[in-house]
Amino acid sequence: MTEPVLGDDLLRVGGDERRWRRRSLWALLVAIPATLVLTGSESLGDLAHGREWFGTAVAPGEAGRYAGADWVLEEIQPVPERAGRMGLPASAVPVRVRFRVTVREPGIGEFWLPCRISLSDGDGRRWSSTGFGGLPSSGDDVKSCGGAALEPHQPGDVLKIEESFAVPKAAIGTLEPTVSVAAERPWYLRFRRGP
Repeated sequence: MTEPVLGDDLLRVGGDERRWRRRSLWALLVAIPATLVLTGSESLGDLAHGREWFGTAVAPGEAGRYAGADWVLEEIQPVPERAGRMGLPASAVPVRVRFRVTVREPGIGEFWLPCRISLSDGDGRRWSSTGFGGLPSSGDDVKSCGGAALEPHQPGDVLKIEESFAVPKAAIGTLEPTVSVAAERPWYLRFRRGP
């Protein structure tokens, strides 16, 4: 007669235990996706709210109502004489974009921060503002989008908002400015330059 191997009883699994193991595995198939959905829904909401998904096209010379103000694109102008001073490569050129913004609702500072003005071209490329390292402003009453949001404004105030960019020379003719602010995203304004 053979001696039973020590621990052999530990390896035997009864019918109830097998059933519970299977149930646990099936429960994992439900629990893991449910956990991912519950923990990821807030992150997906933040992602959707931080991106620009739904654009409203504004025709050249027209005003676009957005974030409690009327936005008009006044100028999108390359500034080649400044290229050497900004340390740009020969294939790039600084561009200044200026808006005239008429405040329609009080409290725009609460809506606007962070405010994002960018340039995009027909190929889907996108350029962000150069910020403090960009061109000097063209006047004392000109502010950046974020700077304008930091000061209190009343309905009827007219703001001059200006941002500077460094873009490839080849893209200059196809650039279209976009404006978005925190409270309005994922909606944004896109200013068309042609028909």
